[in-house]
Amino acid sequence: MNICSVCDLYNNVKSPKMEPSGEGKTGVLLFGESPGETEDKEGRQFVGKAGKRLRRYIIDEGYEPALDFWFYNCVNCRTMDSKGKNRTPNDKEIEYCLNQTIPKILELKPKVILSLGGTPLKIFCNNHLTSKSKKTISGVRGLPFVSQQFNCWIVPTFHPSYLDRNLDDIELGKTFLNNIELEKIFLRDFRLAMNLIGQRDKLEARLNIGKSFSYSTNRFEIQNYFNNLFNRREKRICIDYETTGLNAYSNEEKVISVAISDGVSTVVFMIEDYIDLFIELLCFSYLDKIAQSAGFEDKWSRRLIKDAGKDVGRFVPFSQDILIKSFLLNGRVGVNNLEFLVWRYFGIEFKGEVDRTKIVREAEGALLKYNAQDAFYTYWLNEEFDKEIENIGGKEK
Repeated sequence: MNICSVCDLYNNVKSPKMEPSGEGKTGVLLFGESPGETEDKEGRQFVGKAGKRLRRYIIDEGYEPALDFWFYNCVNCRTMDSKGKNRTPNDKEIEYCLNQTIPKILELKPKVILSLGGTPLKIFCNNHLTSKSKKTISGVRGLPFVSQQFNCWIVPTFHPSYLDRNLDDIELGKTFLNNIELEKIFLRDFRLAMNLIGQRDKLEARLNIGKSFSYSTNRFEIQNYFNNLFNRREKRICIDYETTGLNAYSNEEKVISVAISDGVSTVVFMIEDYIDLFIELLCFSYLDKIAQSAGFEDKWSRRLIKDAGKDVGRFVPFSQDILIKSFLLNGRVGVNNLEFLVWRYFGIEFKGEVDRTKIVREAEGALLKYNAQDAFYTYWLNEEFDKEIENIGGKEK
């Protein structure tokens, strides 16, 4: 069935199923929401008021719009309200157009997609863009992420029409002075996207990490893993706990399983099977231990040692905390949870929470896999954050 035949837009516009515009010599795709009135009349993408603003920015930055970029939209027929005015596409219209837009993007093979406004992120961000989680366009703009689907970088930023509306309001005295900074923010995001063109190796490395996860529950391999850790010095590992609750001081809650990862090998086990060896590991001073949240892992580590009747004073605390590093790097709330970070840095979807009321032995397989993923991706996020921190330090010297 021709999906366009069931969409009202197709029969009510002058330029239906509008194709991408531009030659894209830089490999950058500028991706918006839908054509406006001017675009529909001329049959070209981004030539209306907002498009002219965008093209002016491009020229001011030293590029040629028609030669250096592709222009495209997630809905490729004009969307109008009952009065014939431009409106934002709805979810059904976006869904109808997917059979055209996704193959076309794959055909173009962009190096970077500059995603303009909140609407395109419904394609790129899946369930990660919600007002509840603060992952709106304002919350995620300027945060580049990798796409396994399109094999490229994606940089979210404001749509130029949003800048038009705000700058018009500024001229009329209807908005706060700090909104003048929107244009500077947009240009900063644009320059970030252009800088990512040459970072293909970095992109490939992140995509490969996303596809390289594996883990072991084999008793022989776990024993060897412990032996190797005790025999090596200055080893960096990530340790992750799955617990029945969040309160380490409650006798009704406990650790169920533990995963350990060095970024290459990951082992995971039920804590009761290796409690003595694991406690010795927690007290081993030559390990550099990474955690999602060092405070959380430290509390549960002390609890494990205490419950085993061992000396809590021997415990060597976790030294790396990825949630703190993430916040320090981006300065934003709502974008530092593990599920979002793994998706952003490695393009991988995985369930970032477990139902702690159902953590039982019968669900051991699923629990252990989830636990292992946490440890593996936390390890690699810490590596990425350290590179970014080092890069910032190098720029400041």
